[in-house]
Amino acid sequence: MTKNILITGFEPFNNNTVNLSWECVKKIKDSINNYNLVKLLLPVKFGEAADITIEKAKKIDADYIICIGEADNKNCITPEMVAINWRNAKICDNCGYKPEGEPIISNGPAAYFSTADITKTSKINNKIDISYSAGTFVCNDLFYNLLHYFNNTNVKICFIHVPNLKSQIKHDNLDFSLDEMVKLLTDIIATIVNDSSNN
Repeated sequence: MTKNILITGFEPFNNNTVNLSWECVKKIKDSINNYNLVKLLLPVKFGEAADITIEKAKKIDADYIICIGEADNKNCITPEMVAINWRNAKICDNCGYKPEGEPIISNGPAAYFSTADITKTSKINNKIDISYSAGTFVCNDLFYNLLHYFNNTNVKICFIHVPNLKSQIKHDNLDFSLDEMVKLLTDIIATIVNDSSNN
């Protein structure tokens, strides 16, 4: 029986010409540990990114949804533990929308935890560290919406941030090549699906 991972990355935003999340996703191999990877490019748009992902996940009968995003406040690769029910943007999304303090889903839970097991991922390499804040921009919006929609289903969901080019310039100790990011993301995905399949 075919098992599928839907893996997503984002288009560029905030006047940038590259989004490292999608550059990584494009280079990740098409199968990991007997799972087929289906790759999806997402717009940096509140709500719409999640809608597109949900539609695709249902179409391919995804077992996992693994979303990759970039962040300029990260100094390593960070699997995210928590998504919060809050939108608060310092910049506009790619539709010009800039929410300044509002729930993602009215009367929704304050937060959801990752349903894919990320607990062992920080042991892979010292350039990986579990984070407890996915922010309040489109990355968190996507993560929360997916966890809400697929709550109490068998679909496992996680979000992983990679440091963007600004972070790598800002932090002198960062030395990430694209190929290294891709390898570490591949190792993270392999660890996640291995641990979950052994439960």
